[in-house]
Amino acid sequence: MKTYEASKEVFIKFSNCLISNEEALIEKVLEFAITYGYAKYTSTLKEAWRISISGLTNSFVSAVQDKDFVVELGPDQDFRNDPVADFAIVEAQRHRRRGIRLEMFLGFLKYYRQAYQDVILNDDSLLSDEKEICGYIADRLFDRIEIGFCAEWSGSSATHVDELQENNRIITNEKNKYLTIFESLPFPVLLLNANSQIENQNHAATIWLGGYSIPGSFYYGTKLAASINGNSTLSNKPVVHQVPGWLVPEIEAFIAEDGRQYNSFEKEIENDDDQLLLFVQLSKMLDVSGKFAGCVVMVADLTEARKAEIERARMKEQLLQSDKMASIGQLASGVAHEINNPIGFIASNLNRLGEYTSDMTSFIDHCKQLIETIASAAAFETKFKLAIARIHEIESEVDIPFLCEDIKLVIAECKDGANRVRQIVADLKDFAHPGVEKPQEADINNCLDSSVNMLRNELKYKVSLVKEYDQIPQVKCYPRQLNQVFMNILANAAQAIEKKGEIRISTRMHADAIQIRISDTGSGMAPDQVKRIFEPFFTTKPIGSGTGLGLHIAYQIIQQHQGNIYADSEPGQGTTFTICLPLNPNFDHVTDACRVQKQ
Repeated sequence: MKTYEASKEVFIKFSNCLISNEEALIEKVLEFAITYGYAKYTSTLKEAWRISISGLTNSFVSAVQDKDFVVELGPDQDFRNDPVADFAIVEAQRHRRRGIRLEMFLGFLKYYRQAYQDVILNDDSLLSDEKEICGYIADRLFDRIEIGFCAEWSGSSATHVDELQENNRIITNEKNKYLTIFESLPFPVLLLNANSQIENQNHAATIWLGGYSIPGSFYYGTKLAASINGNSTLSNKPVVHQVPGWLVPEIEAFIAEDGRQYNSFEKEIENDDDQLLLFVQLSKMLDVSGKFAGCVVMVADLTEARKAEIERARMKEQLLQSDKMASIGQLASGVAHEINNPIGFIASNLNRLGEYTSDMTSFIDHCKQLIETIASAAAFETKFKLAIARIHEIESEVDIPFLCEDIKLVIAECKDGANRVRQIVADLKDFAHPGVEKPQEADINNCLDSSVNMLRNELKYKVSLVKEYDQIPQVKCYPRQLNQVFMNILANAAQAIEKKGEIRISTRMHADAIQIRISDTGSGMAPDQVKRIFEPFFTTKPIGSGTGLGLHIAYQIIQQHQGNIYADSEPGQGTTFTICLPLNPNFDHVTDACRVQKQ
């Protein structure tokens, strides 16, 4: 039998070999674990193996550096308390608590031994005889470990029971902690097995899938149902839900995609006549061997968040609109002031010119009578006859009667134009004047005319305007806001008419309310568009041609007046908007802030 004697120098080389080859040791042990099936009982993470290899190597290095270290084994040695075996014994106890059998642990330890032998054999810094001696030292060190934890394992039945009980308590506490966290999550979470079946689901997921739930009912209910062999009469047996149909293809595609650990997407679904926006996250679960074990599905409902975002955008747009209206109002006040001054001069001068013209016409009429009288008296005087003939000739050339009539017409038209400019300025001031409007009695027919005047330039070239106004009582309202509604509908009607068309405006009493109808012969809308025209940011116009807020604000204004507004339309047949306004709405519940916001 061959024996070996190791010098201090060999022990140093042995230590350096193990320390410098730590990465190679980790890779070899991990390779053995995966190749021979041990990885399914432990982790495949490289860093987890580093702790084991580093601890074992340190115990070897510490042993050989001890001046009293002896390579060979002795019959009276206490291997259970051997410092070389101490690390391995602690590891064995830890694995035993996890349910690892002695033979399994010993079997894998053989591959640890093989890894160390391979590293020593392949270390070029060692001479041939040094490799043989170092390999022998490694064998004896592993022998100490095996003897040590076999001795500890064989004499620990009572200790083993205590360990199992303590380990069960730890596992139970960890499980309860996990379940508490899992059930407390405010969003649905599904744990699917490798066959994409629901293995567990939290409280929020059970409710989301349409079931009644109390926290923990699915987990404990499933366990209880399994313990009585699936007794269907069990009252608290959980309802096992299926993964929603729309989610199945997404999960299947995700699982089939190699190399992808995580995926997320948004999904819109119909739910009880409501449109839900869901944010779904998928994550693969891998067991300790790296094998696919299932999938985690997390679902967040973004519907309210999206509505809040839309509402914030709408409020921001309305605030911007309010700022614009205030600026327009200030501008209108200045422009109105500047225009009113010259218009006042023009109107005043036209009145004076009319008076002058009337006087001149009267004077001309008297002159004509005088000429006729003189002509009769001087019928036989050649000189007078020639003069009077010349006057008639000039009168005929100038066409005095036409001038007198036409001057009156020109002055009348000038007055009408000046009055129209005045009315436009007044309408502009009334429509866009900054400040908080108070409800007042107003004539709806006048409000409609005011809105038409504001849009006259847009309407006059392609629209034939027909007004059918009934005699209607005045309405308590916010006139400027109603002007905004009418102008928006009229502007939309004009834009819907491509070349030539007609807009018909009618008013009448309907029960205890005023009914206003504005119809156009434009392009019309499809039924699905009509359903959405009062939604914020919805528009049928090309991108950049509208904000999609005009009819939404109009709808709010009519609602504020406790009235109704709706539209009838067909593609190619035009659109009719019908508005009903009560004669005396109650504005007490409407705050000033709301009024300003809705202007």
